Amino acid sequence: MEKILVIAPPTIDLVEGEPRPGGPGLYAGLALSMLGARPTLAGPIGVETLPAVAAERRLGLERAGYPTTRPGAVFSLTYRGQERRVETIHRPPPMDHGEILNTLTRDRWDMILLSPLSGEEAGHLLPLLWQHADIVVVDAQGYHRAGLKKVLDAPGLYQVLHASGQEASGLGRWGVLVETNGPGKIRLATPWASWTLDPEGPRLADPTGAGDVFTAALALGLLRGYSLPEAARKAAALVPVLLPRIQEAIKKWQDAAQGWFS
Repeated sequence: MEKILVIAPPTIDLVEGEPRPGGPGLYAGLALSMLGARPTLAGPIGVETLPAVAAERRLGLERAGYPTTRPGAVFSLTYRGQERRVETIHRPPPMDHGEILNTLTRDRWDMILLSPLSGEEAGHLLPLLWQHADIVVVDAQGYHRAGLKKVLDAPGLYQVLHASGQEASGLGRWGVLVETNGPGKIRLATPWASWTLDPEGPRLADPTGAGDVFTAALALGLLRGYSLPEAARKAAALVPVLLPRIQEAIKKWQDAAQGWFS
């Protein structure tokens, strides 16, 4: 069973105005767990994101988090078809490098998945990761949202980088770039070759968390020895299978814990 560290703070997502526990830790963590890996979550816990941590725990995920006095990450998500608009209500607290380093040194990790949300990691954490894992995978959304994409230009800090649509512009100078485009084609690029793949499976009515599930499944596929195109194809096919199961599990917890969201 692979030991995977997911570095991302919990969030509260206002999906079309309805509050919901979320964040890459929750979605990627549940996907990894469903696929037979053992994820551990790390990152700052704000006071407004305690319900998300409660959901993670109730759904079987371990978080080696640390509390802060700040509100925590809260986002408003609205959809127009497959197009998503994200508004930041509260930014996530900055990463505490000492706390993250304590978690890193607890074990030797098969893989680390780093998924910043909006500026809480300005690139100083990246150089610490490669010494503690066989594979480092980075999701670019938080760097893109905070205008920090240039920190991803340094060579040798990660093996795989995931970006969506315009986030991918200018990336891919080092390692493997995986670009997803909602229901459109998946683009894979390395310094030596590139491929495009058609996504598989039905379109999802609620794609919240799809990128996190895809990135987790892709990274786990690579860790298990699949080629890059094969891992991307399998990950794309898994999203419409796993994401509805994850959303249903979150909804069941939320229905049983209505007091958190009154």
